[in-house]
Amino acid sequence: EGFADVQRSWQQSISAAPGRVATAVNRLEVTSFPGALAVLNGKLEKQPSPWNRHPFWQRPASTSGPAVYLYRDSGDTKWVLGFSLGDGGNRAAHVYTTLKRFVGGLVWEVDCGSSWRAFLPATVRVLRDVPAMSRKIK
Repeated sequence: EGFADVQRSWQQSISAAPGRVATAVNRLEVTSFPGALAVLNGKLEKQPSPWNRHPFWQRPASTSGPAVYLYRDSGDTKWVLGFSLGDGGNRAAHVYTTLKRFVGGLVWEVDCGSSWRAFLPATVRVLRDVPAMSRKIK
């Protein structure tokens, strides 16, 4: 029974993934990383398919910097910022939010090589799509 329950839960999570992607926000912005970590700053776009059963956002690599990803780790315990997709083990920072549905958060910890250190000034925030409004000029 225990294995059947785990398997059923896993299947439900996989089945729910497309819905989580469909309802996720389209754009995010990472801000306030200084120095060498400033390459993490910038706008991320939601991707059409799930990663680790959740939506993920990406800024493609360009001449101005490497690709950056925000995604849920495979253990479904935290949101992570990194330079590649994976299970969450290879990451640059953890983003703190109490919500599984990402709606923005504070950077919780940053990878400093041999240790993780708190770094609260950096944030990830939702960029709302603002419809163009026509103004009448009098």
